[in-house]
Amino acid sequence: MSERQYRRIPFEAEVQLAAGEHSWSCRLLDIALKGALLESSVPLNLPPETMARIAIPLPGSAITLDFQAMLAHQEATHLGFKFLHEDLDTLTHLRTLLELNTGDPEGIRSELLTWLKG
Repeated sequence: MSERQYRRIPFEAEVQLAAGEHSWSCRLLDIALKGALLESSVPLNLPPETMARIAIPLPGSAITLDFQAMLAHQEATHLGFKFLHEDLDTLTHLRTLLELNTGDPEGIRSELLTWLKG
């Protein structure tokens, strides 16, 4: 089994998932520099590689992380998304969130540099 290139941190928040004409409230279970794991209250049965928008309002803040993403895997009510595009503000806030929750700012910066070179 291959090791993940980007660390995932457990982080719970309510999120909005939108795909096509449909939108659902989901729960964020964990997040990484390049993806997130969501949980829905019911199985959504989305086709593989569904393109979606994920909006994650940060609790206690006016900041919302906004991603264009692709469904990478799905198991029952758990949906794994790969981030494809985010604006600079979202990337900056995500980096800060990861740094604060890992306690390893240098490690997150290293992951970011790896991602930017990739």
